[in-house]
Amino acid sequence: MNANEFKAAFAIATSNKDLTDVSFDHLYGYGLKDFEPVSTTLDAIAKVMRWQALYMNGTWDQEELDTIRIVGRKKFIVTDGCFVLAGVYSENQQNVIKSAARMIKATT
Repeated sequence: MNANEFKAAFAIATSNKDLTDVSFDHLYGYGLKDFEPVSTTLDAIAKVMRWQALYMNGTWDQEELDTIRIVGRKKFIVTDGCFVLAGVYSENQQNVIKSAARMIKATT
């Protein structure tokens, strides 16, 4: 996840968008040392942000947001709707799929 993707996920997290049906099970344990990189969406990252960093009074835990940003830089492959099966595609194939997903996103 790059800086722009983090900003986009945070914008979703701070919006009124309903993320009830968004699953983020694949991100459980993201802070653990042995957590492997996963393909995910901005909505799933936004839901994690709400779950982990949003206080009951509506303010944000900046330290936890920073953890999500740092971990996400190497562990979250943002595909935004393009599903990549971990272990099925090579790293090069995953990069091609990510590039295609970004191109599609840029044209829509």
